[in-house]
Amino acid sequence: MEELSAGKGGTIPESLGNLTELTYLNMDNNAVRGPIPKSIIMLTNMYHFSAFKSQLSGEIPPLPASLRMLNLGHTSISSGLENVCR
Repeated sequence: MEELSAGKGGTIPESLGNLTELTYLNMDNNAVRGPIPKSIIMLTNMYHFSAFKSQLSGEIPPLPASLRMLNLGHTSISSGLENVCR
């Protein structure tokens, strides 16, 4: 995750789901690319996820019920809104 926060890009690893105490994840204006890992559902304490103007793509996986703010504007996310609007 250090590389992502430094703006060097790359993909979000599936191991993100191991950070179970994570509450806030902001990757705005970052070169991170690829899909949101399915392991994001394991982040049961996360209430904020933003990747505005990133290079994320694919579909939105099921998200943790604790999530209160999601910003994926200006990405290439193609579908999965049914996993947000529950």
